[in-house]
Amino acid sequence: MNNSKTATMCHIALAAAMMAVGGFIKISVFAVPFTLQTFFICFIAVLLDVKKSTAAVGIYIVLGLIGVPIFANGGGFSYVLQPSFGYIIGFLLGTLTAGLILKNKKDNMFNSIAACCAALVVIYVFGSVYFYLLSKFYLNFDKGIWYIIVYCVLVFIPSDLTFACLACLAALKIKKVLQKNGRKTNKSTFECDFSKKENNKKGSASTQNFGSSDNLDKNCNFQNPTNE
Repeated sequence: MNNSKTATMCHIALAAAMMAVGGFIKISVFAVPFTLQTFFICFIAVLLDVKKSTAAVGIYIVLGLIGVPIFANGGGFSYVLQPSFGYIIGFLLGTLTAGLILKNKKDNMFNSIAACCAALVVIYVFGSVYFYLLSKFYLNFDKGIWYIIVYCVLVFIPSDLTFACLACLAALKIKKVLQKNGRKTNKSTFECDFSKKENNKKGSASTQNFGSSDNLDKNCNFQNPTNE
């Protein structure tokens, strides 16, 4: 397995773990608890590409459905009968939406926040509709449309928008650092490869400039950069 595939798997696994952690940090006030999952949805969508971010959320959902207690209120396939399960579906589709929006956009706060707001809309739509239908037709808990709008959408908007802004800021900062380090690695690797070729061609004349072949190998002991 090459470095690229290993790095991709690590990124996806780490992002899925973030989603699980976000579910554990919760405040149960209303029927749908406050969690940090929307923060990590935005963070993952901005930091990773659409394939990685969507795969991470998909793995998180699959693990929860097969019984790993990583959802806000547990796990298992019976969780689909929880009124809040619609938000989990929304997490996947919201991440996909944000990733597609950002796919060919510049990395800046405006584009990132706009994509995250679109993701939140998707999450709210699927979460509130699922909550309403399951509550009315399965749980016989019909509080009306306005109850759903207030307690499944409006109460979450201030915190979710705050989380979205913080997540975008953090993700863009990290992304900038990673890209900068990647460029440095690419430049160093190119310079060392060029030096080795010149050393082989010029022999002793090149050795005077770059040192012995052994020293050159030590100085140029860089791993190949991962281009993803």
